[in-house]
Amino acid sequence: MQASEPAETAAMEPAAATTKPAPAPGAYSWRAHRPGRYLERESGDIWPAVWFCVKAAVLLTVGALGALLVTEGLVRGSAKRAVLGAMALGFAVRVAWQLSQWQRRVHLVEAVVEMLVVVPASLACVVLLPLRDEACALRGGVWQCAQLEWDGVWLVVGAALHVAGVALNVGSELYLRREKRAGAGLVTTGVYGAVRHPNYTGEVLLWAGAAIAGGNLLSSAWVPACMAAGMHWWSVPDLERYLEAVYGADEVRRWALRTPAPFVTSPQHLAATMKGLFE
Repeated sequence: MQASEPAETAAMEPAAATTKPAPAPGAYSWRAHRPGRYLERESGDIWPAVWFCVKAAVLLTVGALGALLVTEGLVRGSAKRAVLGAMALGFAVRVAWQLSQWQRRVHLVEAVVEMLVVVPASLACVVLLPLRDEACALRGGVWQCAQLEWDGVWLVVGAALHVAGVALNVGSELYLRREKRAGAGLVTTGVYGAVRHPNYTGEVLLWAGAAIAGGNLLSSAWVPACMAAGMHWWSVPDLERYLEAVYGADEVRRWALRTPAPFVTSPQHLAATMKGLFE
């Protein structure tokens, strides 16, 4: 969405409104695109600090849960418990690092829903429910499933996919920061030349890996599925409108023509995308 408006629209506004200085060409307003309260790091009010503290508390809880599961897994000899705990612990560390690098505005509703609803529900379904199934199966309970005999296969495949997702998510952000420090504008090379949104792709892949490693897709497959749908229909259009406003619609469209896929579409595409991290 462009901040400047057509002359005929401006002419229809009250005379008092025309006394305001016009925004610079290409300027972008998050509030104009999605109205409501936004959290800004340098805003000076209390809400960013409150959000930061709540998010830190959630991450500390998740990290403590992950460390506990890793310890129990090592003591009890449960590979699944240790791997799922490591995933939860890694999630807390990764998001804490991203929180320390926080720069852009965040919509208050988005922040609250993410940290108080999405993250706890996702971790419960991906980590806790599979562990409950494991415990019930060991007791011969009603939750025993035929697929549990394949736990070793699911665990290895899911862990590998999770590691690839974390590498793509974190690596693409580090690549972007490196290019920005070098003075780049719209970054379209390397990993961003293979797929337009590698960080979103990595986020979906790591949660899909966690769901597969748990071995019970009935309780956890909705997490990466809903995440992919939300990113496709909400996050990607919102981000690309922002990029068009900052760098120009023509440049973003040329990038989209050269790199048509917003997400990874095949194992071969994933391999090419991972290779782009090192260019």
